Amino acid sequence: KQWYQRREVLLNTQTTLTCKITRITEIMSIEWTGYAEGDKNEYVPSSGSYDPQTNSQTGTLTVLSPAVTSDKTYTCTVSSIQNTESDSKNFDVHLNVYGMIFILQFDIVI
Repeated sequence: KQWYQRREVLLNTQTTLTCKITRITEIMSIEWTGYAEGDKNEYVPSSGSYDPQTNSQTGTLTVLSPAVTSDKTYTCTVSSIQNTESDSKNFDVHLNVYGMIFILQFDIVI
């Protein structure tokens, strides 16, 4: 069973997605996919840093507001830097984008 995360955000609002890995003993490589090469300037990926106190690491993907226009799935791929022969793991993060609907009511008096 593949792990995934779901995040809801308002249309055109910057948000940061996270990919936290635990029970590790060294820094890992965390890479993000799910956006086109030409859209790279609308995303800020980070592998984060290893925390020896908690044996964890949290990678982030900041999605800048121009890119928050529709539902999308991003994938964080975790792999070992030390042991390049080991398998990598993919984790999906679903970004659900919602808009605001305004309803105006007018009372007409004749």
